[in-house]
Amino acid sequence: MGHILVVEDDDMICELLTTALTDEGHQVNCAATIERALHLIAEQAPEVILFDMLLPDGDGRDLIDRYRQLRNPTARLIAVSGIANLAERVAALGVHGALTKPFDLDELFALVDRAIAASPAG
Repeated sequence: MGHILVVEDDDMICELLTTALTDEGHQVNCAATIERALHLIAEQAPEVILFDMLLPDGDGRDLIDRYRQLRNPTARLIAVSGIANLAERVAALGVHGALTKPFDLDELFALVDRAIAASPAG
C-alpha cells in the first residue's frame, strides 16, 4: 500500500486516522504542526499528505505553499476540515481531494487509494 503523512493537531483524530489507515495496510506517520510535517516530508517522502486546514502554526494554504517549495514535491495532497464547502474552497489550491469532518472512513479510504494510484510511485 502507500506511505501517508497525517498532519493533524487533534491527538484523537490523528490516532483514529493512523489506526484506520494502518489497518488498511498503509504506513502512516503523524505530525501536529507544519514544521514537523515538513521535516517528515523531507525525511520520508510520503505518497499522500492528509492535512487539516487549521493547524497551530498556520493553515492548509501555508502547508501547501511551503510543501511546493521543497525539492521534487510529488505527494498527493488531501485536505480535511470542518469547514463547510471545503472542496470548493480548496479546489483552486490544486489539492487531490478534500473531506469535510465528520467523514466516512470508506470515503477516506477511497480517496487515499485514488491518490496513491495517481502518485508517481503508485
